[in-house]
Amino acid sequence: MKTFYDLTKEEKVSLTTEQVQYYARLDCANQGIIIPQKPISETKPVIEPTTKFYSVGYESVYFDNEAAVEAYIALLAHSYIVKGMTNDYSSKSQYGVKRDTTNSEPKITLLYTTEEAKEIKDVLISNTQTKKEWNEYNEALKEYNNIVDSMWEEVRDINYVNSRKEYYNKVYNDYLELAEGNNKTAYTFFSKAYATLSLSDVDREIVDSILSAPTCEETLIA
Repeated sequence: MKTFYDLTKEEKVSLTTEQVQYYARLDCANQGIIIPQKPISETKPVIEPTTKFYSVGYESVYFDNEAAVEAYIALLAHSYIVKGMTNDYSSKSQYGVKRDTTNSEPKITLLYTTEEAKEIKDVLISNTQTKKEWNEYNEALKEYNNIVDSMWEEVRDINYVNSRKEYYNKVYNDYLELAEGNNKTAYTFFSKAYATLSLSDVDREIVDSILSAPTCEETLIA
């Protein structure tokens, strides 16, 4: 089984999009990277609570109607807070302080009913699993896309080098035409122009490969 990295340069530049995707998936399999598989489920909407409950200040007691909370507030006027006179909170050192109910006003809070909570809990559990699957998919897709991009980058590099080779082949052939087919003269022309010219690394390597031909008999770059 050939991987992308086993292919020749000629094979790589002829790859289709589907073939690159195949080699990227194969590379994922070889590296132990999860192959992206789009989840089949989506997160479900969670309805907002609509049932009114009543409370007072920071009290943790809630009531389902306003009359009940008003009655509770009336009772609070007769309630006391137990405090200790020392760090010893035994009954012998405790005393009662009348509760301050000056700012005791009913507060409305929207909550789920018990029946709604059961349904919402199932939705939340399902959504948690779905989000986990989507997070795993997105992470795998990111790694997969990085592999695909690196493969296409290598293909582009090969194509670029090939295009530069084609360019210098044309340049050399133009000198060969000027030299009326005399390879040695064409080589001399080419050397005078490019031997010391400032070039990119890719171009310099190609030019040097032409200049290093000992017999000057090869006019095309392999």
